[in-house]
Amino acid sequence: MLTCAILLALNPTVTARFTLVEPNAKVVEIRGDLWGWDKGEALQKGRNGIWALEKDVPAAARVEYKFVVDGEWILNPRAPKSPNGLGGENSFWTGPNYRGTAIVDPSPLRQWGVSRTTMEDARGEKYEVVLARPAGVTPTAPVFIFNDGRGYETYVRALDQTANLVKEGKIPKCVIVLVESPNRTRDYWQEPAPYFAFINDRLLPWVRQSAGVIAATRDTGMGGASLGGLISLRAGREFPDRFGMVFAQSPSIWADENLTTSNGMSSYRARTALTWGSFERMEGQVQAWQAALGSRGRVLYLNERPEGHTWSLWREEFAPGLIRLLNNR
Repeated sequence: MLTCAILLALNPTVTARFTLVEPNAKVVEIRGDLWGWDKGEALQKGRNGIWALEKDVPAAARVEYKFVVDGEWILNPRAPKSPNGLGGENSFWTGPNYRGTAIVDPSPLRQWGVSRTTMEDARGEKYEVVLARPAGVTPTAPVFIFNDGRGYETYVRALDQTANLVKEGKIPKCVIVLVESPNRTRDYWQEPAPYFAFINDRLLPWVRQSAGVIAATRDTGMGGASLGGLISLRAGREFPDRFGMVFAQSPSIWADENLTTSNGMSSYRARTALTWGSFERMEGQVQAWQAALGSRGRVLYLNERPEGHTWSLWREEFAPGLIRLLNNR
């Protein structure tokens, strides 16, 4: 009973109330992080055409959602909204203990050199590439490549966050590379070999020349979210002499069974940060990955937040993971 009481104190819950005024609606349901986006939960109609649903959630939670009114998806007109990374928006609710702490002040980035280019792989596929480095970066500076470059620049604010961390002395000066794939499902999941060839044979040599860095194994990392996290874990497994750091955010571990077998992970030794949202229900995947990893990897940061599979989660977990990785090289 004491253990239970301690856990409740550390993870308090509150009742979230979701309401929508739709007097003429016949059926209203809610879909999102807590319910799944492919199925939902019905709201009950009350007086004055107010539909409502109450749900107990962690007090520190952030929940993205939409209403489905007689088959039509709509935002909650009385709730804040945020980009969903797919070209649209979601409504969101935050609990009283939720804290968004990511420092995204853009001014420190003005002291950095930021270049943009388009590069081709051996097949002629084009990749948008952003390279950012602070003044005075040394040849031994760490290099971190992030997949889904547009998302990391726009929603995570990776360049702004990194510049702030460097300014505050929380991480060493480093080179950040953002790469946008024209076909992430193919490159990160189904046919990764050509993408790895592009990264290893074309992108990294260009980064070395452009940024003036050595990019030694221990100083080179790859990161990403969802399928971008999957390809990052694969990079650590398949190229242990190239990538010494991996930052996987909500990685799609389910898409590669070798990530959860000891034989499949026998060569993995990258220093790793892994973050995910509790509403993603990834606990079993993470545990299986850890078990397969055994003592071969060094997990420097492992954290779960009461959120869903969202850019908000990845933005808030970006700095903690990067700090651990870049200060333990």
